[in-house]
Amino acid sequence: MIFSLPQLLLLLLLLLPSSSQIRTADAAGDTLRPGDTIGINRTIVSSAGTFALGFFAPGHSPSRTYLAIWYLDAGDDAAVWVANRDSPVADSAAVLALQFDGNLVLSASDGSKIWSSNTSSTSNGTEVVLLDSGNLVLRSGGGNTIIWESFDHPTDTLLPRMRIVSYGIGVTTRIVSWKTSSDPATGTFSFGMDPITSMQAFIWRGSEPYWRSNAWNGSAILTENVDNESIYIMLLAAGEQNLSWLYTVSQGSPETRLVINETGFIKLFTWQVVSRSWVTQASYPNMELGACILYNQCGPNGVCDGRSITRSCKCFAEFSPNNSTEWAAGNYSGGCVKNTRWDCSKGGFYKAYSKMKLPDGMLLVKDASESECEANCSATCNCTAYSFARMGNIGSTIGCLVWFGDMIDLVQNLTGTYELHVRVSAADLDNNSQYDGHSHKRKHLLVIILAVGTAAMLLFGTTCYFTWVRHMRLGKARRLRELRALDTIGSDKGAINVPLVDFFSILKATDDFAVTNKLGEGGFGSVYKGRLEDGQYIAVKKLSENSKQGFEELKNEVKLIARLQHTNLVRLLGWCIHENEKMLIYEYMPNRSLDKYLFDSNLSAQLDWHTRFCMIQGVAQGLLYLHRYSRLHIIHRDLKTSNILLDENMNPKISDFGLARIVRESHMEQNTRRLVGTYGYMAPEYGLHGRFSEKSDVYSFGVILLEIISGKRNTGSYSMNDSFNLLGYAWHLWAEGRCCELVDPQLIDSFPVSEVEKCIQLGLLCVQDKSTDRPTMDAITVMLVSKNPVLPSPHQPVYVFTTDSPTRVPIPSSRAPELTMSTIEGR
Repeated sequence: MIFSLPQLLLLLLLLLPSSSQIRTADAAGDTLRPGDTIGINRTIVSSAGTFALGFFAPGHSPSRTYLAIWYLDAGDDAAVWVANRDSPVADSAAVLALQFDGNLVLSASDGSKIWSSNTSSTSNGTEVVLLDSGNLVLRSGGGNTIIWESFDHPTDTLLPRMRIVSYGIGVTTRIVSWKTSSDPATGTFSFGMDPITSMQAFIWRGSEPYWRSNAWNGSAILTENVDNESIYIMLLAAGEQNLSWLYTVSQGSPETRLVINETGFIKLFTWQVVSRSWVTQASYPNMELGACILYNQCGPNGVCDGRSITRSCKCFAEFSPNNSTEWAAGNYSGGCVKNTRWDCSKGGFYKAYSKMKLPDGMLLVKDASESECEANCSATCNCTAYSFARMGNIGSTIGCLVWFGDMIDLVQNLTGTYELHVRVSAADLDNNSQYDGHSHKRKHLLVIILAVGTAAMLLFGTTCYFTWVRHMRLGKARRLRELRALDTIGSDKGAINVPLVDFFSILKATDDFAVTNKLGEGGFGSVYKGRLEDGQYIAVKKLSENSKQGFEELKNEVKLIARLQHTNLVRLLGWCIHENEKMLIYEYMPNRSLDKYLFDSNLSAQLDWHTRFCMIQGVAQGLLYLHRYSRLHIIHRDLKTSNILLDENMNPKISDFGLARIVRESHMEQNTRRLVGTYGYMAPEYGLHGRFSEKSDVYSFGVILLEIISGKRNTGSYSMNDSFNLLGYAWHLWAEGRCCELVDPQLIDSFPVSEVEKCIQLGLLCVQDKSTDRPTMDAITVMLVSKNPVLPSPHQPVYVFTTDSPTRVPIPSSRAPELTMSTIEGR
């Protein structure tokens, strides 16, 4: 067909985009101007290509779409700001537009408003720019006046240079968690600065405090060091009209973000360019520090011992439990009260307590010296305590802090803490031997006693020293004889050879225990990768010279593993002793330990349901062999994900038998006064009374099973019914018929529902409070392979903590076993 010139011109005009389409196309840069729009499949990108603004669908659900900002390199899985978090877009024709009245508006296809910046500017020069800081800015006057910015309206993430602002007493901005890992709606947990004093940070669960930081140290609340660069998570920044905490990093630091997740943890992530992934650098609260890290675990004036993994409460010497019966039963919510009420007319007497996390409710007395600080407290009758707070490692001084009324959230024996001066009565001073300095007669008598005692102790100490030296020499010789006797292990019937490996062969295999060959470090020493001259790879467990338990664990492990032969148990290849060096040589597991995969968001994606189910079956088969089919009837006592090693085919192998025990008969229960194991995997009867049996291992297996399914650690916080750990959370989901919500989001929907539900129910049966209610490993292995087994309903696990009502009963001090926590790393 031949067109005339006018027809050709008309055709070209029809093919050209309209003016509005031109503006939309221009919006693909970093700026929107009045009339520009972004549709569901378009983005704008910051000038350096760091951040993008557009629409994303978490969980890949097209029925729920959100306007968000994310790191361009990481994709929308790293969304740092969500505009319409509680109002998802349900249609694909929604648009974001900068209107001519200066408002930034997200509208549905029918024109209804979903979200707006709610500004009142009518400037003709208004524009929206996505900055390389991740801040979406609405500005006018050629960019000189900022009308609105996303940094003032955070969701769950803080980026460098973002602020948490206090607008007056009781009013602060916060970041708020997502509802779930795939739902950006407003969640349960929030993070912000103390709305009263602005001197500390809080995580809240709903409206209740959940965790509290240490007090401001004179510069920052929290600091971390990453790649020799400082990250000041909360740095004080005073403005003309408000006070704020500024999240900032040193120049040259990697890209970072601070996120509060749906389980109540603040996570500090840094971007690793080489692996193109986010790496967790810090987590608050740090649950490895024990239960005391959470808010007010011991009630008003009660002191939580920060050295204890589980909650351990006490009262100051001048205080007693408010309710002795409840306190003895493990309910510490009533806290402590003063033994004697002080007489204000007699001034103030103070007892100093060191290594204290300063209590909540502090007030700062400006420009007061240390002596004036005490005088200020003494001048007010209801002043409870004071602290002239310093941080010696920083050299900063906060100044004078005082407290009135009850002291809340007291913790002692944490690092980076202060000295607290608690006000006591004169009667308490007279009755407290620590204040004998107020009595000259007592002081004179004490000097005499000390002089005589010192002389006696010197004589006694000298005798003990020479006795100890002789004992050590004899003990060393005895241990050498015993270890060399281990070269052939076994009973009179059918000895099993465990080769004694030459020490210098091990040195050569590990490159003299080079740091680059180090696989991990645990409570009994370090583990190194090595390669023998025949090309075989090995893992060398080198026991620490300072380990008091090292020799017994070495002997125990050699004796046990030498007799154990099963595809799901790690194989012992040999052992070595050289002077004070003690080593075990194992087969090398190239994929290291199960916990490295389960609890890493990148590696866990490699574990599909089939792989996880095979791991569950493999661990079950290994335990069944230990309990029933080995000649020794062994109870492992420290079964956990870090002690499940993975070979090149991801087959699980149970390791670390240093804490295992042999029982004479199956189902036999024994007692110990020295507990060994790991918090979170320990059965109730073992943790409370020192009783262990096969059912103790069944409990640990149940915890591991639920961790494999969920990809979450048992020790954590879960936003349902105040569950303090995974077991409580799983049980509530199961009881409400929603147990599949426990499944690791990495699996999405690629799992057989009936099989997963069976495994969750089986896991809950394993972690029941009474050991007699738990199934045996024989029954468990049958249930795992059965298609439609009839399972009983599990009882609610009670060996858990909730934030409101702890259900764990304390052990009376006269019966309390000694607790040893194992932290051995997988090889």
